[in-house]
Amino acid sequence: MRTLTYILFAALLLLTASDALAQSKLKERDLRGTWEMVIDLEEEIDDDDGPGSRMLLGAINGLLQGVDIQVTFDKDNVMKIVTDGMGDVDVEETEWQIKDGVLYIGKSDSDQ
Repeated sequence: MRTLTYILFAALLLLTASDALAQSKLKERDLRGTWEMVIDLEEEIDDDDGPGSRMLLGAINGLLQGVDIQVTFDKDNVMKIVTDGMGDVDVEETEWQIKDGVLYIGKSDSDQ
């Protein structure tokens, strides 16, 4: 679960950060602190999707609603990801940095 959570988080963070901050460069002060990740796939379900796609997205969305994810970016460039999935708490740490307005996230301990 650790690696899947880390990969999911990194992908969603990069997609969100690149989309939300496309007009301005990201700065360290913009990220520092603790963030709660909210994933809502209901917005992705389209009337044009087939019933199988809607069921799959609905099931995944239901599973994700039971997982709390908090991310802390500290001033020492250490990122801590805390996931609580149905009572199973996992803590991952990795390095982060911003170069030329782009966020770079290192590998976590479980990925090495």
